Amino acid sequence: MAKSSLLLKISKRVKISGISSDSRLVKKGDVFFAITGYLIDGSKYIDDAIKKKASAIVTSNKKIKKKKIPVFHVNDVREALSYTAYDFYSSKINNLIAVTGTNGKTSVSYFIYHILKKLNKKVGIIGTIGNSIDVKVKSNLTTPDPISIAKTLKKMKEKKI
Repeated sequence: MAKSSLLLKISKRVKISGISSDSRLVKKGDVFFAITGYLIDGSKYIDDAIKKKASAIVTSNKKIKKKKIPVFHVNDVREALSYTAYDFYSSKINNLIAVTGTNGKTSVSYFIYHILKKLNKKVGIIGTIGNSIDVKVKSNLTTPDPISIAKTLKKMKEKKI
C-alpha cells in the first residue's frame, strides 16, 4: 500500500511511533496533529505535545514556524490526519459498507452484518453501540475520530477484536 505523501515526508525526517490529535494522549514518538476546532485551536497545545516527546507537528496554522521538532504545514489538518492515520495503521480494507441517514442506521448495519456472517464473510461493524467482529467492543463515541477508526479497522483486518 502506498503511503500518503505527508507520512512519507514525516518518516524521512523522524521516527514515528504513533499519531495523536489530543495533546493529553501524546506518547514519545507520536506525530501531533494540531486541529483547529470550533472553540479551541489545537495549536495552543503544540508545546504540551513537544514536552511529551512528540516527534513532529502537523498544523495548518502558518504562524507556527520553528519548534524543537519538525513542523509540517498542510491546508486541511483533519483531512491530513485521516489519510495519515489510515496509512500509518495500515487499516485499508477491501470492502466497506457505510450506512447513513437520520433513522435506522444501527438496525440496518446489524442486518447487513448478520446477513454477511450467515454467508461466511469476514465482517466487522463500527457503530454507536459498539464495534465488533465476533466479540463486541464497547465504544464511547457516537462518531469516532479518524485515529480510532483506523486502529479499529486494523484490528478488524487482523481479526484481533
